[in-house]
Amino acid sequence: MVFNPVYENINALSAKKGETVQSVVESSFTLKDLGEVLKIDCRCKINRVEIADGYIKVDANAKYKILYINSDNALQSESFDTNFSAKSPTSLKNGKVRAVCEPIDTGISAQSGNEVKIASVIEIGFIITDCESVKALSTASSGFYLKDTPETYIECKCSDNAKTEYSLSDKTFMDDVIFSRATCVINKRSAGVENICVEGEVILETVGTKGGEICSQTLVIPYSETFECNGASYGDMVIANVCVTFCDAVVVSESEGNKLDGVVRCDFDFALYCEREFLNVGDVFSVKKQLLPTLKSHNVCEKISNFTVLERVDGNVKLGDNMPACDVILSACAFDAVVNSVKCEDGSLLVEGAVSGRVIYSCSSPDKTVSAYVVAPFSFSALLPLSDEEVVAKADVTAVTCRVRRGNEIDIKADLSVDVIAFRNKEIAVISELLEGDDIVVPTSAFSVYIAEGGESLWDVSGALGINPDTLTEQNSSLTFPLVKGDRITIYRALDSKKI
Repeated sequence: MVFNPVYENINALSAKKGETVQSVVESSFTLKDLGEVLKIDCRCKINRVEIADGYIKVDANAKYKILYINSDNALQSESFDTNFSAKSPTSLKNGKVRAVCEPIDTGISAQSGNEVKIASVIEIGFIITDCESVKALSTASSGFYLKDTPETYIECKCSDNAKTEYSLSDKTFMDDVIFSRATCVINKRSAGVENICVEGEVILETVGTKGGEICSQTLVIPYSETFECNGASYGDMVIANVCVTFCDAVVVSESEGNKLDGVVRCDFDFALYCEREFLNVGDVFSVKKQLLPTLKSHNVCEKISNFTVLERVDGNVKLGDNMPACDVILSACAFDAVVNSVKCEDGSLLVEGAVSGRVIYSCSSPDKTVSAYVVAPFSFSALLPLSDEEVVAKADVTAVTCRVRRGNEIDIKADLSVDVIAFRNKEIAVISELLEGDDIVVPTSAFSVYIAEGGESLWDVSGALGINPDTLTEQNSSLTFPLVKGDRITIYRALDSKKI
């Protein structure tokens, strides 16, 4: 046979969990006629991510909505935003970076008159994916014998983004809206023919007044979006996330009563993956020529997935001794969830974190409106088809209920939507180059006997005896591999060299 090595290029995905980085963002804002700050809502949007000069560089924007009481005890709200940047060291030179950015703590670091200085601790996590073209010896090669094993790997089909806008409308008991915030969560992701579908909920939270008293209302609207995606087909794996970029709500007075109108704008980004398989030539053998293979190792992703876990958590918070006793809770919206630890063990996902936010309440003695920052830690497990994957998780609070307990304690129940991205890598070795070496001296004896030491494969014995595997199995059909110590193999050869 003519020596003819053939190569194929495998577009294999590799995935890596980057180092988490925390950035402290400080901003100074001037509020009109400031009395007391009740709530500070911080939302982050990543504008650009790139790999350059040994770092992952992130440019992002923090949007603040501040709810406060002025000197006349009237409810007010102001919106501000500030840009910030962060970077994390990496050894990679290129690839696609998916970043998860969330504030884990926000508060007032200084205040002077109407000017407040706000500090936010913002945590950014990374998943770095890279589509590497792996050159591998193909089973279409000829002129020698191949030992091949099937290998699976993940291939990225495409990635894209889309913008959407939702108009939310419902009846309301409020007279006006002072503060609004929106959360968008994805509960389901699926691929169809040339498209992907994401389903979830848009949650609009509002704080306003009714007859001069503070009150709040939450509006939940389900959605289903279909985005075009070239090459998509059923069974493909979809990773998708969403970011709220704008939120506003007003109360409209109509003949049938007041109506709450809101507008929420969102950015979706998604990527589509599929599982591929190729026959990896792990070893080669020739009875006529020495073969000189070049082996190269590659780290490839063999599994990637995106889940949404819905969970209800609860906790109990005791107000500080210097805080007035809670009489009536007026508002408990704009709560956040932070995931501190996430790992998978034996098909279970273990998640630990904390739910935090500000509760606005009234107290009878003294007669005033009070804002209290509360934190409730949580821990739960969820059954997911995961074993030893790397996991990145982000949590959103979709609903929260607070109840007064004995004046200085508050029970908190929160519904969480936890977005989980999991992946697992493996290392494969491929023959990236194969050269033909010197001639092999072909045995001319009529027969050879091989006594097994134990554990030898068909491939091992063929190489030792200088005979092709097909002939060996034809002449020793009763043997099974791997061999047992003492197994005896006898090979008969034709003396005519043309038949060897």
